[in-house]
Amino acid sequence: MPQRSFRGLLLLPVLLLVAAAAVWFADLKGGEDLLIQRKYGEAATALAAALPDLPVEERPRGEFLLGHARLLAGDPAAALAVFERIEREHPDAPVADASRFLAAKACERQGDLRRAAEIYRDEIERLVGLARKEEVAATYLGLAEKALAVTPPQHERAVTFFDLALDLGLPPMRAAVVRL
Repeated sequence: MPQRSFRGLLLLPVLLLVAAAAVWFADLKGGEDLLIQRKYGEAATALAAALPDLPVEERPRGEFLLGHARLLAGDPAAALAVFERIEREHPDAPVADASRFLAAKACERQGDLRRAAEIYRDEIERLVGLARKEEVAATYLGLAEKALAVTPPQHERAVTFFDLALDLGLPPMRAAVVRL
């Protein structure tokens, strides 16, 4: 009989952890469900309540959902504050890019069109600007070098990657180096 009570004591912390995880998941999931149901004010309240209990790795996603709910609920100032916090505290999070676009949308709704345009401009530059082209070209050039490094060299494949790098519209000096 003492063994059973000892097993029960061992299972108690595990059950408490599972229950806590279920409550956390239910709170975030409940807020997300309210967002899907277009109950934006309720979703913002539920997500704000769930946010302090989220694990660190889930916090950016929870904050993103909160900001989105506040934006859709008609509170662009509060949404913008959340999106700026994501940018400041979690710039490399998977939701950071989407939060910057929603921050621009919040600026639009506040009537700050100049700031919204600046955010859009910066994001477009980051996505398709010269630095991004150089980054993608470097990837293509690396693949071309790998194609030439194998035995026997894969010349056709290397030429394809060199052409892809040139098609990106590199600056003339960089394009001349690639052509060589």
